[in-house]
Amino acid sequence: MAGHGRKKKSIQMLLLGAFVLLLSVVYLVVKAVAPGDDSAGEEATGSDTEVLFQVETENAIKLSYQQQDTTVTLIKDEDSWVEQQNPEVPLEQSYIENMLSVFEGLEIKQTIWETRDQAAEYGLDTPTLQVTLTLSDGTLYSYQVGMEAVASIGGYYVMADGRDGIYLVDGKAYSAFSYTSEELIAMESAPEIEVENITRLSIKNKNEIVFDASKEVAESDTNYDCWSLVKPYDTPVSGNTSAIEGMLSDYTSYSFSKMQEYACSDFSKYGLDNPQSQITIQYYEAEDSSDTKTFQLDIGSQEDGSYYVRMNDSNQVYVLAEATVDTLLGVSAYDYVSPNLLTKEFAAVKELHLTAKDLEVVLLKNDDGVTSNGTEIEEDTAKELYTKLTDLTIQGETKESVDKNEAILQVTVEDEQIIFRPYDENYYAVERNGATYFIVDLRSVEEIITLAKELD
Repeated sequence: MAGHGRKKKSIQMLLLGAFVLLLSVVYLVVKAVAPGDDSAGEEATGSDTEVLFQVETENAIKLSYQQQDTTVTLIKDEDSWVEQQNPEVPLEQSYIENMLSVFEGLEIKQTIWETRDQAAEYGLDTPTLQVTLTLSDGTLYSYQVGMEAVASIGGYYVMADGRDGIYLVDGKAYSAFSYTSEELIAMESAPEIEVENITRLSIKNKNEIVFDASKEVAESDTNYDCWSLVKPYDTPVSGNTSAIEGMLSDYTSYSFSKMQEYACSDFSKYGLDNPQSQITIQYYEAEDSSDTKTFQLDIGSQEDGSYYVRMNDSNQVYVLAEATVDTLLGVSAYDYVSPNLLTKEFAAVKELHLTAKDLEVVLLKNDDGVTSNGTEIEEDTAKELYTKLTDLTIQGETKESVDKNEAILQVTVEDEQIIFRPYDENYYAVERNGATYFIVDLRSVEEIITLAKELD
């Protein structure tokens, strides 16, 4: 029995030894884990939050960062930050405030190593970014950024002056400093224009006006603003006010991708000495103002899926996305033509003339009732005919020449005249103000003629 006990004890000792050996192997493997593995590191921080720096940045006077061969040095000038090399150029202050916030309390997600012996494994022997903050008392705070951690972990590996180890921190330590000198420049903004204050929109391509819409502002609250399409048609055409005002929001809500050049002296390299397109907006700054303002956007050459643009003869060149430019320039005038030939309400009509072959009808309306060629008729009968006229809508643009020697039907409402002329087997051409730009359904016009003959 004693021998059996010694044998059992020996087995237990062997198992214990094997377990200790296994733990040693696991420890060595953990030490050798590649950068970016969430199990890497010698000591992780505890539950207490630890930050890389905690600096009172209102005392900062200088901020410098270097990426590859580019160094940006910012200095405090009274209440604003400027670039040391170009202090006269205004900078986007919010970008710099975001940079300073890194020094105000960037959390350490994990302490990877307590020493810097493994710096090369984390790209910290040749940092991708070096940042230095200087306070008014001469105190310096600096850190270096190495490799980016794998996506499942997120963040960057850094070393910081005053600390001996290697740390994993939030990606903000790198992304906050991802701006070139040009990208830091505060971009001009297009004027804030309210759609209801726009009175004209003109688009020019290669020195030819391809779209020109103008608004006639109502003189009283009881009337409506009326838009007309001045171009590309030779004579003004009634515009679809709701459609035009809906489209105008595209011209008040875009933003530039970036600043290309702050003080340009040679616009030819951007195709802006003779721009291929030009957008002009006339507007009032306030609805009750009579002082008209003009905003102009020149569009130059295209590069890398974007366009170079310039505002109001400024010496600053910006980049605007191709999709935005396509929206601003890709306007089809026909889409904004009023589809209705007549818009006046029946109640406002006092006199209506219809003339066709073997047809002459004159409707007169007053407080005593409605007459057709001198004979009193029911008001509902006259209203039915007029409704047929107001229901007529444009079906397309004329693509062929129109014979103006023949008229199918002539309609005169007050001082407005419309003539329907032959076009093809399905449509009649519509003539207004001497121009025949559009077509309407042939059968609808024939129905009006038939109804009018019943009143003749």
